[in-house]
Amino acid sequence: MTPLVSVIMAVRDAESTLVASLQSVSTQTFTRFEFIIIDDGSSDRTGAILRAAAEKDPRILVHPQSPSGLAVSLNRAIALAKGQYVALSLIHISEPTRLGMISYAVFCLK
Repeated sequence: MTPLVSVIMAVRDAESTLVASLQSVSTQTFTRFEFIIIDDGSSDRTGAILRAAAEKDPRILVHPQSPSGLAVSLNRAIALAKGQYVALSLIHISEPTRLGMISYAVFCLK
């Protein structure tokens, strides 16, 4: 099934907050999304955490790269996106209904 929403995130050396952030997106009540994560040259355990998460959840798509900066990383994620809409996720905790509320608002505006 084609995702309706592409959630994008760029990370570098984020091991201390990454697990909680990944879990908050993976457990959204709205499930028609892909989660594109650009690992921008992390030197800590970020890459291993991302690979483990991607093995558990096929919606998580990890793309490592050499350090290129936030703008380049987010532009790469947008280029990889297959969803009709793109949502930016930062290294934070998302409310469980965040994507559902965004999708509902979009449909109401149509």
